[in-house]
Amino acid sequence: MHVLIKAHEISPIRGSECSNGWNIVDGLSNHVKLTVVHAETNQYGTINYKKEINTIRNKNNINYIAIKQPFLTVLLSKLNLFLSGNNQGSGISFLYFIGVFFWERKVYRLLKQMDLSQIDIIHNLNHVSFREPSFLWKLNKPFVWGPTSGIGNIPFSFAKSFPFKFRFINFLRSSSNYLQSNFSSRIINASKHASKIFYVSKEDEMYLKRFNNNLQYLPDVTIQDLNQHDKLFNVCLNKVKLIWVGRIDQIKSLDILLEVFKTNQYLKKYYDIVIIGDGILKNKLTDYAIENNIDNVIWLGKVSRDIVKSEMFKSDIFIHTSIKEASATVIMEALSSGLPVICHDAFGMSKVIDDNIGFKIPYSSKPESVKFLTEILIEIKKNPLIIVEKAKNINSYANRFTTKNIIKQFISTYENIISSL
Repeated sequence: MHVLIKAHEISPIRGSECSNGWNIVDGLSNHVKLTVVHAETNQYGTINYKKEINTIRNKNNINYIAIKQPFLTVLLSKLNLFLSGNNQGSGISFLYFIGVFFWERKVYRLLKQMDLSQIDIIHNLNHVSFREPSFLWKLNKPFVWGPTSGIGNIPFSFAKSFPFKFRFINFLRSSSNYLQSNFSSRIINASKHASKIFYVSKEDEMYLKRFNNNLQYLPDVTIQDLNQHDKLFNVCLNKVKLIWVGRIDQIKSLDILLEVFKTNQYLKKYYDIVIIGDGILKNKLTDYAIENNIDNVIWLGKVSRDIVKSEMFKSDIFIHTSIKEASATVIMEALSSGLPVICHDAFGMSKVIDDNIGFKIPYSSKPESVKFLTEILIEIKKNPLIIVEKAKNINSYANRFTTKNIIKQFISTYENIISSL
């Protein structure tokens, strides 16, 4: 079997979509022959995926094709950088995805000129965002799409606490979601033509089933290895160590966790908090913690992935306060470290975490999130061994999200599609 995979984001040394793209491709290569089409660099030219891929010995059955960013994409990235000041992520999403559109069009035109007679299946692996379904469904080959996500919006009950700039950006994003999901012929046609679509959240499922019944849930990130060792917990010392990891901004909503300890100072004696990450709100929230005598916090800043893993293994529970997420790489990393997870019951997170391996906060408003998170931490204080019990369940419950098992699902999908032709 020969599969052509399009993975704009792929690298053996980076996280998020890049690492997931790499892990999936590496695992699939043990079962099928692959042609992998990817971006040579990111839009800003600050990350060279081609060079990073070349640092790893290539397997004989993988053919990598690096596609340079088109001139118009580079031009838009310069405008994006000027307006957003961000040359690593997507910056202003609207401008970023216009740039992606031109790259995807270039990929399609190049592939149309190639001999694809030996290709059995085309898989649009990433970008994960539904906004970019590629043009590959037009190549007259069985087309697999996903995991894909991004249909869900942040409710006004959360967004109203944002500064005006972020409320405006959220309004633009929600409006864009509505317009693209209802009027983009490319998204609708890709949805209709796909032999199989993997979705991430219930919002994605509700939208996609309007056009296609061949749907299956799959997280957009996978667990590389589950912790198979007995974990040492701090609860025996009547102390629980919480860890929070992420970008410190409005979306990740670290303020929810800090407000719990502002309004419930007595909880400080039972909990130590490690916060890893950086972002536009770090200084503000650091000052907030000092002003409100939240002195049980250690701020580690931005650190290497190895240090993140080390800190996770020394912790008892992972708290993810984000109010907009797909499945979240850090949640999978926490599970792989044997950590139960507290997160919102929303988006891809609601599919990954259940009562057996964590706690879910109702997704209604920030005041309600503070209230329910407080109740969860009080429950743990009363019965700290509940963490240990949930941790024992992780290997069996989270095993379905390992890279190995996700790859099995991809292979099964490919075989079923080919057998039905």
